[in-house]
Amino acid sequence: MADGRVGSVELQSGERIGMGNFVNTAGTSADTIAHMGGFSVPVRPRRRCIFVFRSSKELPDFPMLIDTSGLYVRPDGPPGQYLTGISPDEASDADVSEDDFEVSHELFADLIWPALAERVPMFESLKVTSSWAGHYAFNTVDHNAIIGKHPSIPNWFMANGC
Repeated sequence: MADGRVGSVELQSGERIGMGNFVNTAGTSADTIAHMGGFSVPVRPRRRCIFVFRSSKELPDFPMLIDTSGLYVRPDGPPGQYLTGISPDEASDADVSEDDFEVSHELFADLIWPALAERVPMFESLKVTSSWAGHYAFNTVDHNAIIGKHPSIPNWFMANGC
C-alpha cells in the first residue's frame, strides 16, 4: 500500500506486479485477501454437501422442490436420478477450514433422507450413487454479496460473499 492505494502485489515467487486497480474475487478466501489490505470482510467458508441418488420408482415431470426446511431436490440426469442437499440452519452452519471438503454422510442419513421420505414418500427407497462437498462464500452479516469499492482504499474493489 502506498498513499492509501494498492500499488502492487507480490507473488509467491517474489515477483511484484504493479497495478492500477485491485479486485478481490477470492470467494471463500475473501477475508484472507482483505487482511493483506489491513481490513476484514465478513465472508467465511461454509461447507455444502450434495448427494445424487436413484429412486426405485420414477416420478415423471418431477419439478425442483425446495422445502421450507432448506431441503432441495431436483431431477439430475437419467430418469429416476435426483440431486439433493440442504441449507443448514444458522446454529449448525459453522465455519470450516478452507481445505475441508469432507462429505458429511451423516447429514444425508440423519436429516436429508428422513425429510425427503416425509415430503415425497416414493423416496423412502433410494440409493445414493455419488456425493461431494464444496464451499459457499457466506456473508455472516446479511447473507448478501459485498460488491463495490472499498470506502477508504480507492482502487480496491470487492465482489465477495453471498
